[in-house]
Amino acid sequence: MDEKRWQASLGPYLERDFATGRFPAPATVVRDAAHLDADRTFRIGLDLLLDGIEARISG
Repeated sequence: MDEKRWQASLGPYLERDFATGRFPAPATVVRDAAHLDADRTFRIGLDLLLDGIEARISG
């Protein structure tokens, strides 16, 4: 399923859940966060992982 179809199928469910006010943190992430493509997300995660390994080795 591509991103547009996924959003169309899941969007109404998330909107109903978020409207209840029971899930403020996930609602904020979905509404306000930067939504990066998969390659950029992977690179950021890899950089964080490698930074953590470097800090562990150095400290």
